[in-house]
Amino acid sequence: MAVVNFELLHVLATLCRTRDHASVSVDNGRVRRTLHVAGGELIGADSTVATERLGVQLAADGKLDVELVVPLVKAARAANRFFGDELVAQGLLTVADVVRAVEHQTHSRFDRALQMAGTIAATRPLRVRATYRAPLGAVVVAAFRSRLPVGTATALVAGISPEHSRLRPEHVVVNELRLTSPELRCWRRLASGQDTAGVLDRATDGEVPVRLIAALIALGAIGDPADPVPEPLRKIAASA
Repeated sequence: MAVVNFELLHVLATLCRTRDHASVSVDNGRVRRTLHVAGGELIGADSTVATERLGVQLAADGKLDVELVVPLVKAARAANRFFGDELVAQGLLTVADVVRAVEHQTHSRFDRALQMAGTIAATRPLRVRATYRAPLGAVVVAAFRSRLPVGTATALVAGISPEHSRLRPEHVVVNELRLTSPELRCWRRLASGQDTAGVLDRATDGEVPVRLIAALIALGAIGDPADPVPEPLRKIAASA
């Protein structure tokens, strides 16, 4: 079963709630992934892993000849363009193709960062171009919806104490979560005051309730309301 980095989730939940700006990295000594957050949105994700580069992923998906990757990287650098822009300029992919590829790359890096053990560090936002933009809450929900193992969600839900098992809707903006119809039904039950155990006992939508509840725990909308501001963000505030 995949292990979720709870400290990283706590940092992201705080940024989602406060709408602050930060670049948050996870580093295990071999791999470093960085998530860029601004105003409650995920605007990009970087990685030191070569196989997570856009050109490599497009070649692996059969959408780009692997022999073209290095020449295209050089051409993009010579023209002072991003790799995706170079693909469009040379007519190899459409803008829509590149947008979809960058979205897939960003979500993949986000999911892998969530499942990394390592040192968490947060800084004031690095100077990056927003290559992707989506509400952070929606990205977290999407990760728990289908990409993270259900066992991970189940373990997260099982760790919540009964006294902290009710939804605090003020901690998230529901419209930003981009919930599906089954998820909205679950949300309404939670918002009516039912605790997580009651919702799960009456669940008829398969894995949907446990996955959504886990995402809401990750976002700080269910769980201990006394959780302090995480240390990496306190360090940012102290340096401001």
